[in-house]
Amino acid sequence: MSHTVDLVRWIFCDEMSKVGALSRSKVLNNMRVNIPDIVVALLEFYEGATAVLEFCWILPSTLLSIVEFSGGSIGTEEVTFVSTTYQGVSISTSKLHIYPSYLVATEINSRFVGFIKEPIHHVVEFLLECFFRITP
Repeated sequence: MSHTVDLVRWIFCDEMSKVGALSRSKVLNNMRVNIPDIVVALLEFYEGATAVLEFCWILPSTLLSIVEFSGGSIGTEEVTFVSTTYQGVSISTSKLHIYPSYLVATEINSRFVGFIKEPIHHVVEFLLECFFRITP
């Protein structure tokens, strides 16, 4: 969550004046994992902008991406949406609409691979190998 908060601070070029959050823990707690299933945060900034952030750690394995990261900026002159699941950015202004692809990912040998997922796989595999050795 801290990386996303930093991203929003960078986009707005502003600091937060007020923060509120709500979390729920059930599924992961039942698995003895001490992380909330979901966190929703409302960030208010000094210059008047507001951001809503949502983090969910209990996504189905069939999701096209290992994480769901989406966001948007809505104003009277421009709208921007970002989605890692659908590998795209959509920008609409009063003069144009563009949909540039910014992530390269695909399925190879029944495994989803690409820019975002490979570094995460590497870290998880390292941690499993070094700290959580599971023997049959």
